[in-house]
Amino acid sequence: MGGRLAMMLLAATNPGMGGLTSDDGFMIGRFTLLGSLNLLLVGGLLGALGAVVYAALRGLVVGPTWFRVLSVGVGPAVVVGEQLVHTDGVDYRLLGNPGLGVALFMLIPGVYAALLTLLAERWLTDDGFFARRPLGVALLPLAALVPLVPLVVGLALVWVAVEALRRRHGGAVPGASVAAWVGRGALGVVFVVALARLVDEARWLLG
Repeated sequence: MGGRLAMMLLAATNPGMGGLTSDDGFMIGRFTLLGSLNLLLVGGLLGALGAVVYAALRGLVVGPTWFRVLSVGVGPAVVVGEQLVHTDGVDYRLLGNPGLGVALFMLIPGVYAALLTLLAERWLTDDGFFARRPLGVALLPLAALVPLVPLVVGLALVWVAVEALRRRHGGAVPGASVAAWVGRGALGVVFVVALARLVDEARWLLG
């Protein structure tokens, strides 16, 4: 939904681009049922994949709720935004206001991740929905990821292993502290690299 609204806004602010084909194969300024369903399907699958990534990496997030929401939101805004922003495509090269496009396609993954964090923290607490259900029942939402099985098997196994250990040891996972800081460091490197590339691309687009 966010992607469709963003494209509609970009089309409205750039009427001269109507009828052009975007980098993703959609006709700019044209609303079609097939295109919307396709975007909804892809967005839904990516959203479900993001939920699995969050579940697998949740133990790396630190701080109070506001900091967790902020840090998890900023990370995808930069890392995913950097993948969406590029200097050689129609979506940005021909825009009259490329800054709006950059902001929108950073905002979408950032808002999604922040909302996901708020929802997940309600469901995954020790007295939340998933913790009070058998492990098999808690894994049922993974069925939505069947089309992406090759991409999520590893993440799902990590989450299952950590969750099983957490339940067995009453919430504490042996050796988790060192592994968590290694993971945080790796994510920090990914963030810095993506931020540097995003700044370079935005600087080029904005002239």
